[in-house]
Amino acid sequence: MAKPKTVSPDDRLWERARRKLLTQIDADFAATGDYTGRARVNPLIRLAMARVPRHLFVPPGEEFLAYEDHALAIGYGQTIS
Repeated sequence: MAKPKTVSPDDRLWERARRKLLTQIDADFAATGDYTGRARVNPLIRLAMARVPRHLFVPPGEEFLAYEDHALAIGYGQTIS
């Protein structure tokens, strides 16, 4: 039998940060939809954004920036956005 996955306080913190970012992105799409022609995020892209643990892909010590609504340098001239 599979062992149940435990959820740590950190996991809950990152989940809240992801939800906050998605809420902001949803609001941005809704606010700009009239002139962009896109009033909402593609559902598959939104699902991926909800599942990807962005804080695991940024330099150590900058995890708290991973869910901010702006591009973030991840090294080698690359950004996560």
